[in-house]
Amino acid sequence: MIDLHTHTNCSDGADDVLELLKKAEQRKIEVLSITDHNTCLAYKKLNTVNLKQYYTGILINGCELRTVIDGYNIELLGYNVNTDFLNQELPKIEPTFAQLNEEEAKIFFEILINKGYTLKKENIQFNPETESGNEKIIQELLKYPENQHFLNIFPNREFSGKILHKQYITNPNSDFFVDSSALLPDVKTIINLIHQAGGLVFIPHIFAYGNSSKRILEKLIKVGGIDGIECYYSDFTKEQTQYLLRICEEQNYYISAGTDYHGNNRKGVELGIGRGNMKVEKSVIESWL
Repeated sequence: MIDLHTHTNCSDGADDVLELLKKAEQRKIEVLSITDHNTCLAYKKLNTVNLKQYYTGILINGCELRTVIDGYNIELLGYNVNTDFLNQELPKIEPTFAQLNEEEAKIFFEILINKGYTLKKENIQFNPETESGNEKIIQELLKYPENQHFLNIFPNREFSGKILHKQYITNPNSDFFVDSSALLPDVKTIINLIHQAGGLVFIPHIFAYGNSSKRILEKLIKVGGIDGIECYYSDFTKEQTQYLLRICEEQNYYISAGTDYHGNNRKGVELGIGRGNMKVEKSVIESWL
């Protein structure tokens, strides 16, 4: 079993890096990658310990980096990267997770106020290094009965921080679009950076972008420099996975699989099995492992 998309508390995951490694060992994850947002600091921490005391499987150095393509704020995964190189170079071009989190929350708050929603700024407190500012804003917003119509944008009127982020906040066609593109490097810069770090570039969770998903995928293929696609993911249907496997065959791309595990910060997604629908075998990635 493999899991190549996980997060620690170096970005927005709940688990410390050693805690994550212990869980991976307990759950018999044969190949693991820690892919924190805009940082490789988890690997810096691992330089100070004996890795095999905590995890005896294969650890692939990874990261998940924010970027922009045609106005859409998206993410790309890098695998087999030189993490020392990225820890040195990323601060030059990428805001930290905390910086981006704070700035996007500030813009999102103003959007909601301008749309007439009731919000009290003094009630919105969060740690930008570990908590989503936008989710804290929504928690405050939903306290007031007059704001309940906000839920109309969500399937079944159930709030999802992930849907909010991927399909509304980062979507330039949305009324709730938070334009943070001025803070982010363009997609060619990120692709080149991952390659300079000796890594492979993979497209993660592409269907998380809703109606924009196939459009973004087509644009990424056209840009070039993509090495693979995350075909197996916690929220994908079998049909979506099969569609991406066909794309990989057509484009001669590598295949990856990841749960997007965040520990208690994303309930319902478990290491290795996602929402209980994964358990992908190591053989899927042997062509590039």
